Amino acid sequence: MRIDDLLWIQEFEDKLWQKHRVTAEEAEFVLFTTGHVRFVEKGARPAEDLYAA
Repeated sequence: MRIDDLLWIQEFEDKLWQKHRVTAEEAEFVLFTTGHVRFVEKGARPAEDLYAA
């Protein structure tokens, strides 16, 4: 899988910081530089998918 772009919803960006102390930029770095990204599950919102790196 190749990720070309990410669309951040402010609510989730805030949650990422509050729960994990990870910025959107740090998450993007991992997603764009690691060679191992996998689909985890469908999200609760339409067109929201969850991935792990």
